[in-house]
Amino acid sequence: MQQWNELARECEDPGAMDESAREMVWILEGWGRSDEARTLEIRRAAEFDEQLPLQFF
Repeated sequence: MQQWNELARECEDPGAMDESAREMVWILEGWGRSDEARTLEIRRAAEFDEQLPLQFF
């Protein structure tokens, strides 16, 4: 997923960048790496979503 994300950035493909980041979040959550997943999701949402997600801790 990281390689796909990097290639999407090089090709300036926002759809692929967003989708690969979403997949990485899902994978990190599945691996129990919630803090990393949350950080990546916040970055992804800031770049691609029209509205930032509310973070409830």
